[in-house]
Amino acid sequence: MIARRAFVLLVFLTILFISPGCGGGGGSAPMTNATSAAAGSTTAEASSATTAVTTTTAATTTTAATTTTAATTTTAAPATDADGNPLTPSPVFWAAGTVIPRDGGGAGDCMVFSGMCEPGATVRITGDNIEPAVQFVENGKFHIAVYPKNKGIRFTVEITAKLPGRGESLPTKAETRWDAASAASVCIVGKNNVLHNMINFEDSLGRNLFDDNYLANIVKVQQNKLKQLREATGKDSKIIFLLLPSPHNVFPETMPDWMNAMKKSDDSRLRQVSRTLTGKIDGVVVLDMTEKYAELKAAGEKYLYYRTDSHWTDYAAFVAYERLMEVVAADFPAAAARPISDFEVSVRTVPMGDVWEMFKGQYEYKNVTETTKFVRPKFTPLAKGLPVHKYEISYKYCVDRVDTTVADASLPTALVLRDSFSANIIGFLAEHFKTVRWNAMWNFNIDWNWVRQNKPDYLIYILVERHMTEMSK
Repeated sequence: MIARRAFVLLVFLTILFISPGCGGGGGSAPMTNATSAAAGSTTAEASSATTAVTTTTAATTTTAATTTTAATTTTAAPATDADGNPLTPSPVFWAAGTVIPRDGGGAGDCMVFSGMCEPGATVRITGDNIEPAVQFVENGKFHIAVYPKNKGIRFTVEITAKLPGRGESLPTKAETRWDAASAASVCIVGKNNVLHNMINFEDSLGRNLFDDNYLANIVKVQQNKLKQLREATGKDSKIIFLLLPSPHNVFPETMPDWMNAMKKSDDSRLRQVSRTLTGKIDGVVVLDMTEKYAELKAAGEKYLYYRTDSHWTDYAAFVAYERLMEVVAADFPAAAARPISDFEVSVRTVPMGDVWEMFKGQYEYKNVTETTKFVRPKFTPLAKGLPVHKYEISYKYCVDRVDTTVADASLPTALVLRDSFSANIIGFLAEHFKTVRWNAMWNFNIDWNWVRQNKPDYLIYILVERHMTEMSK
């Protein structure tokens, strides 16, 4: 009997499929859209199950398609030692998925198993149709890639887990097969079990830099916009750009090796824009958070971005809120940021985020989780117009246009144009403005009628670096 010691191993595994060049741990290729799975559980007796699951591609795909995969799993009964501590049960596994080829054609060559396991364990997957693959479990989660040698057959894989100084768990055997559908790849599996949104691909490689003429045009556009803003408000209103780096530019070590090998430049559009605009126009303020986040990372802060979502955390948003309110408070002292002692800072385990959701298809994944940091007020918020912000990883907080107010005439007024990164900062900022019009996410059009009527003191942009093109509009 394989030795098992006191720890509980519960694995919810998903078969995901991605494009050519993929790799887990050390490197992987673009991840794909629309994957489905279901979580299993241990049983009191050894058992097996065969389940058929159907998935469809998500709305972003060019062609809707379905695929069905059956998976058979075997598990061992859980037990306890003489002291009543649980011994390692074998995980239960069943899953199905849709294969998404890159660029809408051809077939990918990589399948990814994702799941939850005891922190510090090593998960190993073997099988006659794949090369053995190993992944270290970090924060209780893992994503591990395998390469089918023959994509035209049904085959069986065997999954085990092991902690240092303890024996391996009993193996879980899963039967699956390769299927394909036409769609665009959107995600990749990076190192250290971090998932990345493929929309950041070109930014991460420095392959889409602006030329000098484009940058010069950005300066002219902002000069004209500031002039138009001040004419509409009748006062010295300001434009503030809060520019946010993507996670791969703060944590490049989480990018797969195949991607780093394609890197053309360490420069980025965000850095270009920041250099071009900073200090160039009186009344236009650029707040680039890249260096600040690098400092926090160097100091050991790991909860700046999610591991399974393409956005920043509450904590990273709070740091940006402090920076932005420093600028506002120079003009309106009553708008100074609250100290972090006014907030509850907690590390919580919640369902995974939007990159994982891109994989799941129709799978109800609430039992698959991520641990992250939240910052929420201890006080009763003054701002009116915001819904309750749940403890969850989601950019879908206040997606549509919303107006907030605070009954304090000493505070400024603002119009905020924003992308999805605004979800985690809107609650912080709303407390310090008597009136804010928050445009719907990704609507960067200025309602000049609203501006003339409400005369905002600030036009604020909240932009992650993939939206730097909005600076030229």
